[in-house]
Amino acid sequence: DEKILFVDTDINITKSYCRFLFHRRLHYESWVDDVNKFNLYLFLDNDVPYVQDGTRLNEEDRNKLKLYHISELRRAGVEYKVISGNWDERFNKALKYIKEAM
Repeated sequence: DEKILFVDTDINITKSYCRFLFHRRLHYESWVDDVNKFNLYLFLDNDVPYVQDGTRLNEEDRNKLKLYHISELRRAGVEYKVISGNWDERFNKALKYIKEAM
């Protein structure tokens, strides 16, 4: 039986948030990098309409944060698939990549 685990925020994105929000490197045990290896990374682009729900960064910072995330993934050598488009297109692209990875 194949099982799928979806992880929203791995160590790479946590490091990116730390650098973006606190302007410092995240300090953590080195084994964390070793256990944060996944078969497929889907990067959700921010090309959908911005909606402020009271918990999100402002739109300008959201766009800057995207660049931090991409930089951190590249620095870590993570290959990722970009998911963009409208909500249906995003779902179908994600499903396609997941099926290909299985």
